[in-house]
Amino acid sequence: MIVDAGHEGCFGRLFPPGDAAALGRAVEEMARLGRDRPDEVDAMRIRAAAVARRYSDRAMAERYEELYESILHAPGRPAESSCRMIGR
Repeated sequence: MIVDAGHEGCFGRLFPPGDAAALGRAVEEMARLGRDRPDEVDAMRIRAAAVARRYSDRAMAERYEELYESILHAPGRPAESSCRMIGR
């Protein structure tokens, strides 16, 4: 999947959804770039893979879990037992 990460040219080429002509131009440009500057395409591939790992389902779930744990153990938060008593 390709998404707009806000860095045109950093990870590849962007094109408007549904615009087949723009997609074709982007593919041609990347093919030319791969032929003329393979080192640049390799760098894009490495950057894109790093972003994909950072925002993978697993990575996001781990960060949310860390956030929830920090909230649960934040100073001043009522103890769990007192929360149970409130609902009674």
